[in-house]
Amino acid sequence: MRVALVIEKFTPAGGAERQCVNLARSLMSRGHEVHVFARTIAEGVGYIAHKVPVDGMFRHMSFDVQSRKMLEKESFDIIHSFTRTAYQDILRLGGGTHKEYLIRTDPAYSFFGRMWRRIRPKERFELTLEPQSFHPPASKKIVAVSHRVKDEVVRHYGVPADKIVVIHNGVDSNEFKPSAEARKLIRNQLGLEEAHYMLLFVGSGFRRKGLDAAISAVDRVPSARLVVAGEGRARPHPRVLMLGRRTDVSHLYAAADAFIFPTLYDPFPNATLEAMASGIPVIVSRVAGTSEIISGDSIVVEDPMNIDELAAAVKKLEDPAVRKPMGEAARAKAIAHPFEKTIEANLALYDEVILLKRGRNSTQ
Repeated sequence: MRVALVIEKFTPAGGAERQCVNLARSLMSRGHEVHVFARTIAEGVGYIAHKVPVDGMFRHMSFDVQSRKMLEKESFDIIHSFTRTAYQDILRLGGGTHKEYLIRTDPAYSFFGRMWRRIRPKERFELTLEPQSFHPPASKKIVAVSHRVKDEVVRHYGVPADKIVVIHNGVDSNEFKPSAEARKLIRNQLGLEEAHYMLLFVGSGFRRKGLDAAISAVDRVPSARLVVAGEGRARPHPRVLMLGRRTDVSHLYAAADAFIFPTLYDPFPNATLEAMASGIPVIVSRVAGTSEIISGDSIVVEDPMNIDELAAAVKKLEDPAVRKPMGEAARAKAIAHPFEKTIEANLALYDEVILLKRGRNSTQ
């Protein structure tokens, strides 16, 4: 099978990007011919790279136009896009819908910031392209990474529910797992003792992902230390340690006692699943797609901007007797969502779409 994977950045850094790279590797291991169309492509072996030229300040608009020109010159069994374009067989909505994103994140902006977002050319283009990417002839099927995203597409754009397939992200539980050795190593590096209550926050885009609220919650629990791995600016706090971007994130999870992620909008954050696989409970907002798979193994807060609710969750996990069984249950839940499961779901969808394409061609 000849498969084209379309994404703006084909690198192992980033949630959607890592899912795409892992999919490419799995497809190649099964003997499929994989072509990658991206404006940034990491070095690799086995796939055929097609660098998409992007000009000017409107990179996404340029990527949409240029990638289509390149794809139309070749023939593929499946064109699977990880970014919104007007030309693909399958569109994966790893970032959810842009319309819902703007609604959910508006409260984090000032009045003038909200007004600018409504007239900003980038936002207007995204809102124009979004419905085009959902309806024929742009996509045969849409992959939503959570049921929440599926509901958004149906509610905002009237897409038939049977056109949307929910495929949750998967996690490598061999890479992300409890490790006493890593815990000791990282805590020594950070100057934390074994008894210190360490919460971890992983991700960039601090405003959307709720770092400021996390800092406010930690401020109310004197025993808590917050370690942040990601790029961006945050207000200083004596018990908050900013690490910047890290490549040893799996070790950071192993060193932590709990993970906090009060995001304003995140369709299915990989970081929460990675934390659960590492054997620690997570504090996550209801609007995060991973809340769909959480029961008693972690804590879901209804309002990510409600500091009282968030601080109560941080306080609850302060007790090792509470968080230890929750962490064990969280790992068991994550293990039930292996990346292999997402691969099989995608392959089944490929077969379905190929049949749809053959049926369409036979009637033309």
